[in-house]
Amino acid sequence: MTYYILISFCLIILLAYIFDITSKYSKLPGVLLLIITGMAIHYVADYYQLQLLPIKGILPFMGTLGLILIVLEASLDLSLSREKTRLIVSSLSSAIVLFLIFVVLFTGMLFYIFHYDVRTSLVNIIPIAIISSAVAIPSAISLADPEREFVIYESSLSDIVGILTFNYFLFSSGSMELGILRFLWDITITIILSVLFSSALAVMLHKINHHVKHVVIMTAVVLIYALAYLMRLPSLVVVLIFGLVMNNNNLFKNSYSIKLIDFKEFNALLSGIVST
Repeated sequence: MTYYILISFCLIILLAYIFDITSKYSKLPGVLLLIITGMAIHYVADYYQLQLLPIKGILPFMGTLGLILIVLEASLDLSLSREKTRLIVSSLSSAIVLFLIFVVLFTGMLFYIFHYDVRTSLVNIIPIAIISSAVAIPSAISLADPEREFVIYESSLSDIVGILTFNYFLFSSGSMELGILRFLWDITITIILSVLFSSALAVMLHKINHHVKHVVIMTAVVLIYALAYLMRLPSLVVVLIFGLVMNNNNLFKNSYSIKLIDFKEFNALLSGIVST
């Protein structure tokens, strides 16, 4: 069984690379091709009554890790500067407006036509309303730079807003108004703690001489995510703020931070982490 699982993982990775290469010619995102392949395999297995590998036990773990990586990758694509203010505002507005229109329209459909309650309707509609950066960004590779940059920002922000909103409605209970106030308070606390955590990790990285620093970074991010989740804080915000701080470390550059952090080395390290 162990070797079948290893073979399956290797085949998935190889397929992902093949689909990524062929997507330039087929104009179909590699992620979408992987989803279609998975659905096709499941259909064939059901039709011929074949036994698939029991993967339900590892799906929650892989799903959580994938969620962390999606938000981290999205936040590492976001650069904050005065020159990009208009782009950020327009892409954020577009992501939120399209997200809200889709959610309100189809939630109303489920509520009035199929008679689901509001919370159940929202939990089912929100994932569909998200503009997935895993699909949108590879699809925009042939666009001109301004359009491609807009797609990166819009889809990344849509990922983040959608996932945070989904988690809120999935795990919240009681009054919706009080829940929203509690959610905003938790986000404020989490942002403060996330900035402190990111700063501490940045300093720590420059004290480590080991050549595989990216392992330390990913381990620390997953650890803090899990701790924030257990403390009932919006743990994805931790990952989001960490990615923003890491990718926009120049905003924290001053006479004091220069003594603690070599920003040139740090940016080189960050590039390696993103590639990995």
